[in-house]
Amino acid sequence: MNITSATGTGSMKRRQPELASKLVSDVHGVKTMNNRETNRLPATQRESFTELLGQLASNSATMVHDEIELVIQRIREKVRSVRLGGLIFVTGALTIFAAFIFFCAALFFKLTYYMTPFIAALVISGGLAFIGIVIVFIGYRQL
Repeated sequence: MNITSATGTGSMKRRQPELASKLVSDVHGVKTMNNRETNRLPATQRESFTELLGQLASNSATMVHDEIELVIQRIREKVRSVRLGGLIFVTGALTIFAAFIFFCAALFFKLTYYMTPFIAALVISGGLAFIGIVIVFIGYRQL
């Protein structure tokens, strides 16, 4: 079959890649086509079963140690984030409490236009006590 190639005319034949020409040998082993070196020396290829078990035990111990360190590091990070979150929560709660105190003071001054200051203080404290009792009973019922 004659096929015209991009460079000119000629016959194109299928060529089988020769594996022997692509492999490069050296003194210590053989380099394959993807440059991985395989060792062909029989003394180093045959490790004893006990040596392999020793390596397995050593690698397993190292892996378990590394995993324990990883878990400890994750716990430290969680504690830091919980501590930071707790600090932000307490700061927000104190800010809300301060705002609530100022709200009660403003309510007190507003009620003094309609009643004596003593009665205004009793109305505010009685209302807050009632709200607190209701919240305590709701919490008690959910226990």
